[in-house]
Amino acid sequence: MTASFAERFCKQYGIPPERYVEEMLNRSLYPQARWFAWLVNFVYSDYFYVDRELIRDLGLLNRVEAMQRQFDEFHYQPVNRRFLRRQLRLRVSERRAVRIAREVMLPPA
Repeated sequence: MTASFAERFCKQYGIPPERYVEEMLNRSLYPQARWFAWLVNFVYSDYFYVDRELIRDLGLLNRVEAMQRQFDEFHYQPVNRRFLRRQLRLRVSERRAVRIAREVMLPPA
């Protein structure tokens, strides 16, 4: 059985498994979201809940192709229709997350 995305991510970046969600979250947020994440978390402690759930779900997968379904479900989350998440993009970037997944899961060409 092949290793999960979370296992490979932790091994590649040298981080302990318990830090996977927070590290992947920080690396896959839009740049402006990284600047304001601490403030948003302070005001709304569960603001990034759906983002963390997405990252946990991605961590269980062992194929990049299987990740698209997770992103489709993420897009339809009602909270993603809110101003801060939609217009200001204070959320996970699918493009960044997929790029990270490809770097970790696919062998170099």
